[in-house]
Amino acid sequence: MTDLPPPPPGGPPPPPPYGYSTPQYGGAPTEHPQAQTIFVLGIVSLALGAVGIFCCAFLGLVGLAPLLMSNSALREIEASGGALTGADKVRNGRLMGIIALALCAVGVVVGVVIGVGLGMLGGTSGV
Repeated sequence: MTDLPPPPPGGPPPPPPYGYSTPQYGGAPTEHPQAQTIFVLGIVSLALGAVGIFCCAFLGLVGLAPLLMSNSALREIEASGGALTGADKVRNGRLMGIIALALCAVGVVVGVVIGVGLGMLGGTSGV
């Protein structure tokens, strides 16, 4: 048997359990403060855009908010070097905003077509 001295008190901490990584400098990454807001605005704009096809096509213009906000948020997330997360929420919010704007355009076209069609039905004969 060998006489090894006991390990000194206050030595290095034990390694983390399998599947967990050690926190990097600055702790665990946090979600971008606007990621949830952009995601919720995307959902709201998508719902308003879908309703806007049938009543007021310009409700879909709410989709501009997540579209404009997402560009700066994605730049900040990428520049953070992993300290900020939430890029998926931001991208999904932006996508829903784009779809809402497309629904807004469809609503305008449908409104114009219906308006022209009704105008032709009730029009005068020009004599």
